[in-house]
Amino acid sequence: MLSVPSSLIGAIIGRGGETIKRFCTESGARIEVSKDQIDTAQERVIFLSGAKENVDRAEAMIMDFIRERVANRARNSQSLSLVFGSSTCFVPM
Repeated sequence: MLSVPSSLIGAIIGRGGETIKRFCTESGARIEVSKDQIDTAQERVIFLSGAKENVDRAEAMIMDFIRERVANRARNSQSLSLVFGSSTCFVPM
C-alpha cells in the first residue's frame, strides 16, 4: 500500500490508464487506486499486490515517477508561463 499526493493520481493513471497499465506490465504486480476516499483528501491510497519482488518493483516505479513529476513541477515553477491561444511558452526567470 502506498499513499501518494492526490494531485498526481491523474498522471499516475495516465490517459486511458496507459501509465498504470505500463507499471503493472513492467513490474508484474497488480496495482489498484482507491476509489473510496473523499475528494478533498490530500493523499490517495494505491494498493499493490502480487509476489514481493513485483510489488517492490511497482512501488519503486511509482515513487520514481512521483519524484520526476515533483522535480519537473519545481523546475517549471521557476519560469514564467505565457499562454497564447492554445499555445504555452515557458520563459526562465
